[in-house]
Amino acid sequence: MDKIIIEKLNGRNWGLWKAKMEDFLYLNDLHQPLENNGEKPSNLSEAKWETMDRKAAASIRCFLDNSVFHIIANETSVYAIWKKLEGVYAKNSATNKALLMRRFVNLKLKEG
Repeated sequence: MDKIIIEKLNGRNWGLWKAKMEDFLYLNDLHQPLENNGEKPSNLSEAKWETMDRKAAASIRCFLDNSVFHIIANETSVYAIWKKLEGVYAKNSATNKALLMRRFVNLKLKEG
């Protein structure tokens, strides 16, 4: 398998980052804590569950820009980290839509 390249979440790349991070977690068998909404499945031991949760949380932390890290600095569960990031970056508010429209209108083609 080729090396996976994931740009760090910087607040402007949530959609792409989210998709790549979900793929990364699946490829490394660390997806269960997100799929199960943070609830331990009955077929896993407590120790294995805690290890998987911490590995998934560590994986996410590795792909966060320093400017974003403070948002989740106090969270230890991967599900809590994910929900906090979603709450900040996946909002469909009028403000976010206006910001995206402004970026789109100001988009310029670079020569070359």
